[in-house]
Amino acid sequence: MAAILRKAPVISEAEWKRLLGLLPRFDSFRDAGACRFDVEAANKAVRFFETRLRHLKGPKAGQLIKLEDWQKAVLGSIFGWKRPDGTRRFRKVFLYIPRKNGKTIFIAGIAVLMLACSSEGGQEIYSAASEKEQAKIAHDMAKGMVDKDPELSAILNPFKDCIVTKNGEHTYKAISAEAYSKHGYNASTILIDELHAHPNGDLVEVLESSIGARSQPLTLFATTADYDRPSTCNELLEYAMKVRDGAYADDEFLPILYMADQDDDWEKEETWRKANPNLGVSVPLEFFQAAYRKAKRIMSYQNTFRRLYLNQKTSQVNRWIDLADWDECAGLENNETPEEWRERIIEAAQGLPCHAGLDLGAVSDLCALTLLFDGNDLGYPDALVLLPYAWCPTDAIEKKSETNQVLYQQFVDRGFMLTTPGNVADYRTIRRHINEIANMFEVIDMPADRLFQGAQLCTELREEDGINIIDFGQGFYSMAAPVKDFEERVKAKRLIHGGNPLLRWQAGNAMVAEDPSGNLKPVKPARNSGQKIDNLVAGVMAIGRYAEKPLTQQAQELFFV
Repeated sequence: MAAILRKAPVISEAEWKRLLGLLPRFDSFRDAGACRFDVEAANKAVRFFETRLRHLKGPKAGQLIKLEDWQKAVLGSIFGWKRPDGTRRFRKVFLYIPRKNGKTIFIAGIAVLMLACSSEGGQEIYSAASEKEQAKIAHDMAKGMVDKDPELSAILNPFKDCIVTKNGEHTYKAISAEAYSKHGYNASTILIDELHAHPNGDLVEVLESSIGARSQPLTLFATTADYDRPSTCNELLEYAMKVRDGAYADDEFLPILYMADQDDDWEKEETWRKANPNLGVSVPLEFFQAAYRKAKRIMSYQNTFRRLYLNQKTSQVNRWIDLADWDECAGLENNETPEEWRERIIEAAQGLPCHAGLDLGAVSDLCALTLLFDGNDLGYPDALVLLPYAWCPTDAIEKKSETNQVLYQQFVDRGFMLTTPGNVADYRTIRRHINEIANMFEVIDMPADRLFQGAQLCTELREEDGINIIDFGQGFYSMAAPVKDFEERVKAKRLIHGGNPLLRWQAGNAMVAEDPSGNLKPVKPARNSGQKIDNLVAGVMAIGRYAEKPLTQQAQELFFV
């Protein structure tokens, strides 16, 4: 393997002391005990990265990797610190670092290093993520690195799902979080990407239980922040912080925590640099500035920015719409009331094309229909106009909590909510009303939840009444784009609602949940809270359809000529 480790700058012992001091708030010498730092072993790891591994994408594609000082510090800490018997000191590494700082390519490089240069026989190396496709990102990077280096290609065989040494001794595979299928492995190196996205700790437990027989096992967790919730990621973070701060003595555990503290000012560049060691390198400052401006403009994106780019734990659910922004979207003219606006818009929109989101709640509660019109046709250039309809059983209003009973009765008295007889939703009445609305306007389509309560009603509307009911999921995948579109339009005052008090109440109730990838979907503050968002959800679905089939003259000709 000598040729694999040739020609590299030698880092002196003094320089290594400086580099190791760059680890954020962690002194690796503090609890070293009888362990020593092997300068040559650390240099070999750096040398391998900088003489064998190449960038695969972007402006540096094809160029050899040039490690930043912080990356040398991490790599040197993992491979340079040795126990008295010569094995590696650190067996578990927690690399907590925001997105865009190159953690996945770092994982891939370590996998190739362990394959090509390990002195221990029968290496079984696994990169693991919550989903197979995420795990394969590191594998595909490793495969690309091998393909681009003749000397690595001479000793390693890259396949679709694994990389194997030509003598068959060492293997590297990407696996996902279906932990039930991972028993029987004899792992030597485990590289776990984006731990915050793992549904539970099963995969970690199974893989770590397979590593016990190894003389110097390595488990590397590389992750961005999780939400503020019970999780394996947050448990490890709390432990890592205690090791870093000296509250726990654990000379096998290496905590590398690039993060903004909870009380740091998220708007300052010094905070960005504190959490992002590659700011200005793999993370362009211009990208960060643009993301920051978006976080300032869009309330729900602030949590995304702080969690993914500053490594601050945030709530998984946060308030969605700023009511001050919402109120500026009323679009009322000449001191008209919301009731007068609604009457004017209904009259002006006769025969105009629209999308109509349908959200059918529980049988004893609110059912909602929200129409979406092109504002250019209604005197609101470059805007969209929302026109909501809502139904609630008469008897159900009387059973509401005192606050909601008063609210609902006000909505009914002012004409913003319709009632159906009895104590459950009368879908026959709602169906009749929907057909009257569809005859009044040109409804292009009516997106509705695939798992809705009123499945029979939607079947009747589609098959018997000829209304174009479109299945529209309520998950992150379906909701992410229209939720962001909806919010950006509110911020830009390009979503007009006429000051409708029912919609305003729902806008004040609405929260957004965020998945690990930063996708959003609207949710109520709490289950059974009585704080409804049905018309808002219907409006989001309508905007989702609008994005696919805008209400332009071309669309009118397509559907109605």
